[in-house]
Amino acid sequence: MDQRTLKTIYNQDQAEKTLKIGKMVSAMALVFILFFSYFDYFQLGLENTIPWRIVAFVGYLVFFVASFYINKEKTILNLYAFASATAIIMMLGIAYQIFTTEDSTNIQRVSITVGNLSIWFILALVTVGIRPMMPYIGSVLFLIFLGALFMTNAHSWGYTSSIVMIAAFSIGMMWSQERSDYEKFTFMYKLEENEKELLSQKRELELMNEELVSFNYSISHDLRTPLRAANSFSQLLVRDVKKQEYKSIEEYASYISSNLKKMHQLLEDLLNLSQIGKKKLTLKKIKTTEKVEQLWKDLTINEETKPKLVLYPLPKLKADPGLLEQVFINLFSNAIKYSRNSSEPLVEVGSFAQGNNFVIYVKDNGAGFDEKYKDKLFQVFKRLHTDNEFEGTGVGLAIVKRIINHHGGEVWGESKEKTGATFYFSLPKE
Repeated sequence: MDQRTLKTIYNQDQAEKTLKIGKMVSAMALVFILFFSYFDYFQLGLENTIPWRIVAFVGYLVFFVASFYINKEKTILNLYAFASATAIIMMLGIAYQIFTTEDSTNIQRVSITVGNLSIWFILALVTVGIRPMMPYIGSVLFLIFLGALFMTNAHSWGYTSSIVMIAAFSIGMMWSQERSDYEKFTFMYKLEENEKELLSQKRELELMNEELVSFNYSISHDLRTPLRAANSFSQLLVRDVKKQEYKSIEEYASYISSNLKKMHQLLEDLLNLSQIGKKKLTLKKIKTTEKVEQLWKDLTINEETKPKLVLYPLPKLKADPGLLEQVFINLFSNAIKYSRNSSEPLVEVGSFAQGNNFVIYVKDNGAGFDEKYKDKLFQVFKRLHTDNEFEGTGVGLAIVKRIINHHGGEVWGESKEKTGATFYFSLPKE
């Protein structure tokens, strides 16, 4: 992942934290501004500083109210930066007013200096999400404050120097915390991504292990069956040729040919299945509805009894075009094959959202299957119907499962015998 993308994700994360922390900080700020305004007004005689306090009160009030309605990360960050800036304006404005007033008392100057020190220190702790902005905002406001003091020949430069030091410390601390937060986020994000990748690899290894078991069974059973049959008919053929009995030769040759074709198809399907997952996915946004319409047209062009297609609008899917096409081809082929004996064959294709995934389904009104055997559906060469009922090798759904799993999705099926079957697969929205 490039730095730009990572920075975008980081900003989204910071905006979420800003919204949570900002609400709490704003609520506390509103209470404290009212409390200290009352205290300073009656105890310290700072009644002329009320306009500065109103600035900060309004700034935090705007953010607090808006935080319940806004959801754009940039707006959240800007409003919180605005509220924090009003707190700085309030304290520097009051300090300017006291430090340029000849009859201000020492207790007033001390109180305002302590207030400034507190505000700068607190901002260094609570400006989560806006630390990239606050050092610049704080520096500009502080330079304006110092410039105004010099232009008016203000006094109390000793107190001012204390504020300068804590402001510089706070600004430096915000810069340092921002770098630290970004480095920590980058490390944790990459760690989570690595964990996800390891879990994905673990799942792929588990699937590969399951398939190896199936392959072992296939090699020892499914591949031997047509070879054994072809061998048996070859021996019968040789026997009859030696006896010069030629009546059954054509029949034997036909049996040999069909079994060899079946074995060839089994090997082809195994080869196709083994290739899935080895190549890196080429993900693209696919106009799924258009793709499905074209595939259906191609698949049913030679069908004597074309099933009726009910196609609902499908979302754009982010997937490997070639592999997704193979998924639909396999599911459609099954739907067409198993609904062939229906009086009015019907295939329905639709979708729905499920959390962060889109779920696509292909439903037919064909032979269906017994639910108690559905765990075998996606295993290699595990068929729930005999060759006499429906042709096939039992690899099509295994290929679908491998492709969808490779995309980070899931696949499953539902059915009742003689009422049709529905196959679902999910893919991430992004």
